[in-house]
Amino acid sequence: MKLNSKPFNGGDAQGVQEFKIMKFKVANQVVDTALQWSAFPTIMPLAENTAVKTRSFDIQNTEVHMTGSVMKHTINNKGFDISRIDELVKNGDVEVWTFDNTNGKEPHPMHLHGVQFQILSRTGGRNSLTPLEKGWKDTVLCLPGEKVKIIIPFNIYNGKYLYHCHNLEHEDSGMMGQIQVN
Repeated sequence: MKLNSKPFNGGDAQGVQEFKIMKFKVANQVVDTALQWSAFPTIMPLAENTAVKTRSFDIQNTEVHMTGSVMKHTINNKGFDISRIDELVKNGDVEVWTFDNTNGKEPHPMHLHGVQFQILSRTGGRNSLTPLEKGWKDTVLCLPGEKVKIIIPFNIYNGKYLYHCHNLEHEDSGMMGQIQVN
């Protein structure tokens, strides 16, 4: 059995070529005696009207031309600053966040630390959710031309948490922010 990386069709992005990752060689046959579920548990969707606050995040990339071409990735026109708290959240609140990539040319898998959320909607791009997007998530893919709306119950320990694009090059060039939960 082989594991291949398939081409990604989602705007200007890395990963446009297929390549081999690894090959598995099964040497022994084993019997799995682990408990198997007869059905998946039901996930109750959170109602958007339970949110006490909504927030919008413009996720974008810009080219900076000085001595050369540098790509800068930002959220709401701000690069990451470890000394800045970008969002203050009351512990126990439910919030709706919208990641806006309508003007973007790259896909951005947006990730939140410390919480799980549900995806409410996609507008632009695909305009619909896939069955795989109906469960609890900690990362959501925002394709170019899309707005993705999520609902988040903040029932976590008080403290600082990050939210960022999960593309390493994007978070390293500034597409990251901090949440303070109290």
